[in-house]
Amino acid sequence: MNFAVSPTPMSDESLIGYLVRLIHLNGYRYMRRILNKPLINAAVSNKTEEVSNALGRQLPYPNYEVTAINTLWSLPTLTQARICLKCIDEHGYIKAEVQNPFLTHCSQHAIELLDTCPTCNRQLRWETKLIKGHCSECGLRLSTANTPSLPALSQPEVADCLLASAMLEPGEKPYFIEPKLCTLEHIATRVKRGYNLLTSERQFKVWVLKLLRQFPASAPQTMCLYDVEYLFERLQTQWPVQQLRETCYQACYVSRAEPADCPVIPARQAATVLNISLETLSTLTPSQIVRNPGICRVHARTKIDFSPLLEVLPLYSPQEQMVPISNQIKLLQRYDLDLANLLIARCDGKIALAYRRNACFYSSIYCDPKDLVRLGEEELKQRSNRAEVVTLEMAMRLTGLSQEELYCRRKNGFLPVPKYFQSGSNSLFYISDLVKLIRINNKLEA
Repeated sequence: MNFAVSPTPMSDESLIGYLVRLIHLNGYRYMRRILNKPLINAAVSNKTEEVSNALGRQLPYPNYEVTAINTLWSLPTLTQARICLKCIDEHGYIKAEVQNPFLTHCSQHAIELLDTCPTCNRQLRWETKLIKGHCSECGLRLSTANTPSLPALSQPEVADCLLASAMLEPGEKPYFIEPKLCTLEHIATRVKRGYNLLTSERQFKVWVLKLLRQFPASAPQTMCLYDVEYLFERLQTQWPVQQLRETCYQACYVSRAEPADCPVIPARQAATVLNISLETLSTLTPSQIVRNPGICRVHARTKIDFSPLLEVLPLYSPQEQMVPISNQIKLLQRYDLDLANLLIARCDGKIALAYRRNACFYSSIYCDPKDLVRLGEEELKQRSNRAEVVTLEMAMRLTGLSQEELYCRRKNGFLPVPKYFQSGSNSLFYISDLVKLIRINNKLEA
């Protein structure tokens, strides 16, 4: 691709900014009429080699410093247009740092980067008008005089604001989508919205109450305030609203009207709330413990309906002999059980469960420890009959023996190596052999 004028690329110039300047110096008005869309997309994505090959000259790789931890995109590259008006006036080119989504102000002039025209309120586009400091849409001169001022924030603070703004979006949340590049329009507006949420106690409380109204009063805290915890765990700096965490949990116990719709949440969030894997979550749908409204298998973005679980469990109050599941973790680990096993066993009539709302499902669901032991023994017996094998870690948990003690018994012939396993079989054990070993140890202790 040949042009009459080929300007020398600057070391700190953005790749797409160089194309804008190239088209402008050659007298063309619209970049998209001269360059094809794949080439423009490659420049926006900072694919230097691809653009260099198309232009027939070597271009430097756009380099800018990212000091924030990127939790929103695979690559911290902003594809939408932004400029610093003073850089345009003084240097005549667009710097690479404008594509850093965690930067709100020019590092040289400390003025806010413009991504929206203050006159027509439309997102700027990569066109030749930008190199003259004019809006790519209406053509008028750009200015920062009428734009709401945003305080100069560090990159980690901007990352926090963008995450907070993403949590306010009505669509898909950032905890189960991860775009490759930052394609957000009006990013300055999003930063301001997130900043207001993290600094305004009133706006934060309004958001929390909105989250609570989406779930029935019987839902545990971890389900109602999943978004709040997700945000707090990923904040990189300190914000005023972090002091309101306890207030959020107290709001869970304020009486509120039941929502009109059933609580439907993404599968990844549902698995986290129940403290199980996605594969285990899929075993709950055949028994209608939770409902999958779609026809596809359960995956990270599947919507899970919790209404069957939250309608049935609260009908049963804990009896005197019942203890929260959270106080019986050692028994669960000993018999390799999780919450999904207990819920399925309850549907099959093998165990009685009760419910009293608390912080999470494990502390909200109650059962009799004797019933739990009985269920664990039955599960182990069934798995023994199916000749199932478990890992070394699971064998140590079931028997309470150390790795050396287990291998010593294998050496003495008590725990033979499972057949039909070619690699790693020395670290596998038959459950039936482990059950026999447990019974022998119990007799010796008696």
